Amino acid sequence: MPFGIRDWRRLAILVTAFTVSHSVTLALATLRLGSVSSQRVETLIPRRFW
Repeated sequence: MPFGIRDWRRLAILVTAFTVSHSVTLALATLRLGSVSSQRVETLIPRRFW
């Protein structure tokens, strides 16, 4: 097994947090309860990977 139990647990938590945050973001956008300019989003995307 390439990963230990702790690694799988951390991965599951990370994937769950990612999914929940995207679901909340999509719900807020759908209900028009918040908005962010596309320019700001496009500026922040590359910083996420560094």
